[in-house]
Amino acid sequence: MASRKVLSQLGKAFGRTAARRLTRGPKRPSWSFRYEWLVELLRIQFGEDPPPTLQIMRKVMDATGDREDRRRRSHTEWTEVAGMDAAWVTPLWRETSGTVLYLHGGGYVVGSPRSHRGIMASVACTAGVRVLGIDYRLAPEHPCPAA
Repeated sequence: MASRKVLSQLGKAFGRTAARRLTRGPKRPSWSFRYEWLVELLRIQFGEDPPPTLQIMRKVMDATGDREDRRRRSHTEWTEVAGMDAAWVTPLWRETSGTVLYLHGGGYVVGSPRSHRGIMASVACTAGVRVLGIDYRLAPEHPCPAA
């Protein structure tokens, strides 16, 4: 169940996006209403004063990946590969015929296999492969090229 704060943020982002598009058109010509709404929602959520700490942003992203467990379309097995934590994601209802190495996004600052489990599960289920996500080191704790 969404909290009141999240529902308020959704409504605020929707209202701002609709008003802006009605008066000035899309922010970018290629942006759909839905995409522009999402960008506005992220600005509202992460544009707080003071801005959230890196640890909070990482926890929020990891929590989004935890929703994948409720979908019950894949199995995640946590392991260690070459001294790094890793996750194997396998589709539950489909035979696998290969392996994909998935390196998550996040600008080398945020993200992990936990936060990107939904994407990894989509790849696994759609392509019929096992997906290996590596939890590589992130900045600023490990500056480039340490990742």
